[in-house]
Amino acid sequence: MVDDPVASSGVQGEAAAELVLDRLVGSELGERERELVLAAVLGEESLTGCLAGDVPRREARQDRIAAAPPAVFMTQIAVEGLRGIGQRAELGMSPGPGLTLVVGRNGTGKSSFAEAAELVLTGSCSRWSGRKKVWEDGWANLHHKGPRTAEVRLAVEGQPGQTLLAKKWKPNAALKEAEAFAQQPGGKQESIDVLGFDSALTIWRPFLSYSELGSLLEEGPSRLYDAISRILGLDEWVDGEQRLNQVRKAMEDDAKEARAEGGRIRQQLNELEDDRAEAVLAALPIRKSPDLDTIRALVAGEVIPADTAALDALASMSPGDEDVVASRVEILRLAIADVEAVASTDAGRARELAQLLERAVKVHTHLEDAHCPVCDRKDALDEAWEAATKARIHDLKEVAKRADASARALAAASQEARSLIAAPPAVLGRGAPGVETGPLAEVWAEWRRIPDDPSELADHLEKKFAPLAQEAGALRTAASEEAKRRKDAWLPIAARIQSWVPAAEKARSEASLIQLLKNSATWLAAETTTVRNERFAPIAKEVHSVWEILRQNSSVSLDRVTLEGTHTRRRVELSVSVDDIAGQAIAVMSQGELHALALSLFLPRATLKESPFRFIVIDDPVQSMDAARVEGLAQLLGSAAITHQVIVFTHDERLREAARRLGLPARVLEVSRGRRSKLSIRLLHHPVADYLDDARAVVKSTELPQEARRRVIPGLCRNALEAACDETAMKRMLGKGVGHAEAMATLADSRTVLERMAAGLWGDPGKAGDVLSHVNRTWGRQAGDCVQALKAGAHKLIDDDPLALISATDRLANAILQLQ
Repeated sequence: MVDDPVASSGVQGEAAAELVLDRLVGSELGERERELVLAAVLGEESLTGCLAGDVPRREARQDRIAAAPPAVFMTQIAVEGLRGIGQRAELGMSPGPGLTLVVGRNGTGKSSFAEAAELVLTGSCSRWSGRKKVWEDGWANLHHKGPRTAEVRLAVEGQPGQTLLAKKWKPNAALKEAEAFAQQPGGKQESIDVLGFDSALTIWRPFLSYSELGSLLEEGPSRLYDAISRILGLDEWVDGEQRLNQVRKAMEDDAKEARAEGGRIRQQLNELEDDRAEAVLAALPIRKSPDLDTIRALVAGEVIPADTAALDALASMSPGDEDVVASRVEILRLAIADVEAVASTDAGRARELAQLLERAVKVHTHLEDAHCPVCDRKDALDEAWEAATKARIHDLKEVAKRADASARALAAASQEARSLIAAPPAVLGRGAPGVETGPLAEVWAEWRRIPDDPSELADHLEKKFAPLAQEAGALRTAASEEAKRRKDAWLPIAARIQSWVPAAEKARSEASLIQLLKNSATWLAAETTTVRNERFAPIAKEVHSVWEILRQNSSVSLDRVTLEGTHTRRRVELSVSVDDIAGQAIAVMSQGELHALALSLFLPRATLKESPFRFIVIDDPVQSMDAARVEGLAQLLGSAAITHQVIVFTHDERLREAARRLGLPARVLEVSRGRRSKLSIRLLHHPVADYLDDARAVVKSTELPQEARRRVIPGLCRNALEAACDETAMKRMLGKGVGHAEAMATLADSRTVLERMAAGLWGDPGKAGDVLSHVNRTWGRQAGDCVQALKAGAHKLIDDDPLALISATDRLANAILQLQ
């Protein structure tokens, strides 16, 4: 039905990362922006790494791209104890392309098969999903009290045998309490996830229930958009754009909050009387970038403003220690007393006399004359005098040392006492806010008037230090209290600023990155729209073609199908016109037309070549359709059945009759329901039977010439036999693990009756030469003669009884259909 509508757009096998790299070539984006785009498409982890400085690598994504799941056909749906089915019922299907109609009156339980298959494969059922709980409450059959089961058997491409998918419930278990598993041929029971169908079921959902058919266009504009958009292979691009925008928005929100917090901090600082607050305000201008280094230093105490430093200095200022002053005064007074005590002795004169005698000895020694120059006495300065004089000099010097020591001690004591009288600190003259320094400055000035006399100095220390210390203590207390008051007011805002600085630094560092993210997201959004439109164009064209078939005599024409908007504003725009007057589909279409339009949107998506599901299941599509539209639906389903296994559940005989009139090779299974929900299933029609019924009708026809009948009947019989061979060949080849494409190619290469039979018998058209001998051995000479007659076909007149040929064909075809 759909001839690979997106092949030209490169969806198949094309990785999003590779495509975005191709689109980035020649773009106006900078290198950093290109890295951000690629990283965002590769995934959240890659984008996080890129923001941290890593260079995104395409290879990192390739390892995470899951292999496409193999193609699958459905071979059986088995149900026990669900919805309208009580005892276990099995609905068998021939794997491979073809149309199967499951018919029966309303209430027979036929839709329960479709719902069970949907439940097993997808984990939910559209009958009750998203609806009130009362819909879900009816999931269990009322007549069945034992364990409940829903099973689907699949022919999986490349795997011999069949794969079982199942959900099983214990008696009285709730719907969500099922044991779900998959079991591949010869394998153990495993999680259904191992089959890798999750993503494919989301993108190419092969089920269309009646409830979905009616709601597809009514449940909001984004639902249909998402269903279509998924098949275009741009989810990574859309996700990438969202990641870029989310990261950018988070950064912008953080920067906005940082600016707002800065404003709140400014307001709080304005209410604070503190030079630190003033300094931070100066570094935190309203319309300029803050000086965060200065602010951080102020908050950390690395930079201390003058007023705060002055208060700290005054709070720790001291003119001296009272005990030290008292000690120095005591030492000074002792030194004074010692000097006075020595002064009352001959110690002071002893030094002078010793000096005089020393000069006399020097004169005597120099002149070597005993004549005394003082008393003029001869022979007075003899050796005895010299010896006696030197001894006296020694004694006099010893006496003088005591006086010298006292003098030095007094000088030292005076010096130490004066050293206690330091100049006032500079801060005392500068002052500090909140404290009065004048009284202490006056007392300190008095303290600095130092007397020269030691006794007066001692009195000065004793009288002036106490008031100085008292005044200094009062100032220290006042400064400490003021500093504490300011500190108590400052610390909370300082802590707030300290918490804010990293956010402000982050905002400053990310300012340029925000613009890069914005540029990257804008580019990716534009490219996504361009590629999406390119890829959707052939699908939209196919939707239009399908609608043209389904609309029949409708006055509504489908003018345009487009994907519009993004994110929360995404929608599928369905522009129609009624007798050349433009309108919107939902507003102007009847319910039947809306159902037809929904089918027009579903079939092209479900039958895309990229989907691993070679089956589609449609439940009750005919409701609300008139006869002409049903005819168009049958035509579409027959077209889709050329490449896909199309399974349709319907209670409406019109679809079956339309397929019959169009000559579609459809299998028709009838479901009927007995007591306590026991189902019976029988084959009403098969392509083989249809061809043979047509052949019998030709035999009975009185309007066709005998010559024409003898030429037409072999052709119909041949079609019947080939239909049996094709179905058996497909079933056997798929069952042996032959790929779907290979099986289709094998049948396409089988051009003669014998080749088609060889394909059916052994899966190998090359064994056509062995067919006749095998048929004769297996089913007898009459079957071989039948093959010979059909081999000649319309090119040879058949003289035998046509009904005999039809009967022989019927027996042979059904025998081939029974082959495993």
